[in-house]
Amino acid sequence: DLYQNHEIVMFDTETTGLNVLHDDIVQIAAFKVKGGKKVDGSDFNIFLHTDIEIPPMLGDLTNPLVEEFARNPHVDRKEGLRQFLDYVGDCPVLGHNVTYDYQILRNNVARELHEDIQLTTIDTLAVIKRVRPSMRRYKLEFLISTLGLAGKNSHLANEDVEATLHLADFCYREAQAHLADQERILAMPRTQGVVNHLKEVEPIITGILDGIYLPVADTGHTVVDAFKDIYQTMRDLKFCRDLGNKFNYFLAYIHSEWLNADAGETLFDQINNHINDMTSTINEGDLISNDMVVDRVFVMTVHKAKGLEFDNVVVLDAVNGRYPFFRTNINLQSTNPYQRKQGLIERMEDARKFYVAISRAKKRLCVSYSTINAKGFTTSLTPFMNSILPYFTLIGQRS
Repeated sequence: DLYQNHEIVMFDTETTGLNVLHDDIVQIAAFKVKGGKKVDGSDFNIFLHTDIEIPPMLGDLTNPLVEEFARNPHVDRKEGLRQFLDYVGDCPVLGHNVTYDYQILRNNVARELHEDIQLTTIDTLAVIKRVRPSMRRYKLEFLISTLGLAGKNSHLANEDVEATLHLADFCYREAQAHLADQERILAMPRTQGVVNHLKEVEPIITGILDGIYLPVADTGHTVVDAFKDIYQTMRDLKFCRDLGNKFNYFLAYIHSEWLNADAGETLFDQINNHINDMTSTINEGDLISNDMVVDRVFVMTVHKAKGLEFDNVVVLDAVNGRYPFFRTNINLQSTNPYQRKQGLIERMEDARKFYVAISRAKKRLCVSYSTINAKGFTTSLTPFMNSILPYFTLIGQRS
């Protein structure tokens, strides 16, 4: 067992930013662990000189690294990185979200020492997601507070790495407690079938993760390619249905909107910059704004069309009873002063909504209505058209 029987370097970094290609490591803190216990006298903590400005704020918080960097001695970058590599030796390294720390370390070493390092990594972020899959968040600060662990997430490497040890120990105990149940479930024939399917997806995911912090300009593998590879594999395994041209439109959209050929981005940057977009819905308006779709008919509500423009617009069912709404007319005819006042407010709102509908057109506007509705009752054109009706031409009438 790696955690219990081997010496592991637990480490954390503080940096000038999140770009693993261009930002500098400012602080490296570490200590060695064996058998779940910190090795006495193994503390490592240095501040590396940098010419890049350290961000004064971390979101809404004052960045404590600025003050710590100012009052501690700085080590030459080459010398400091060499010291840390010598300290690690052949040991595996462990951290929370260690993939980021490891990749920025690799790029800093490549830039300063012209070496490519290869270390075995253990990530408490990945482990805690497995032992506690229902957590709302997995940031170190939240986990320490929610799980009642010792330590604090201060955004200083030497304190954060201490907190990570307590999290790692918690993960180990939790994993040990569920080990027998895990082995029993994995032995079930049905589970084996699922595992075998997932093993077929694994090479694709692993390939993406291996290159996630490499420059896209070097790999030629963008987030579009990553989506395409995953979709193709999932479809071949019948994990999802064929989405047809819808998926191609999605790929065209993210290629147009998310990729910047001159940005020197990594795949991680492209994902991180648009993580919120990935969890939201892409609608017709997004496609229209990119001139990606030509000669298509878009059917949408007035509210959804707000802010968009089209060459040709057809407003359907522009009748009195919809503009304004029939309940508005009932309120306007009421003998109750409050209801009449409410009716006036609703009528103004309905007028604004109708204005939004007709003002979406850039070249041609068609306002359509029927004199008899679906229930056989007589209807009439919305009164909101009265003042502008002379500017319209009756182009068709059907009984």
